[in-house]
Amino acid sequence: REQRRAVMNRIFEFSLADFPQKGAPEYNHKRWFEAIDPATISAEESAEYIKLRGFSRSINGLADWHDYYEKLNHFARKSNIEHTVLSYISKYSPAWDDYISAIRQEIIVKAAELE
Repeated sequence: REQRRAVMNRIFEFSLADFPQKGAPEYNHKRWFEAIDPATISAEESAEYIKLRGFSRSINGLADWHDYYEKLNHFARKSNIEHTVLSYISKYSPAWDDYISAIRQEIIVKAAELE
């Protein structure tokens, strides 16, 4: 019982702002991606970001948001579209930091314990 409690205290989940019925991570990725301020994007990435954001904004009302990246790739014709979107989010979206904060903090604590 004590071991189980210790294990349960170590389990972390990513926190999602919005949780639609199916495909919550993808739905949140879409929202975070579209919410990035274009003025914060590097000059080298700006044209691609604006084009991809336009494609993303045209995708609405999916019954299953797991289909988001497939639909986005239909417009973008980019085989690594999920990686591209997540790269923009991780670099430019404050929501990403909120999303991974509990996990990041746990890793920092564990790394300090191992030093």
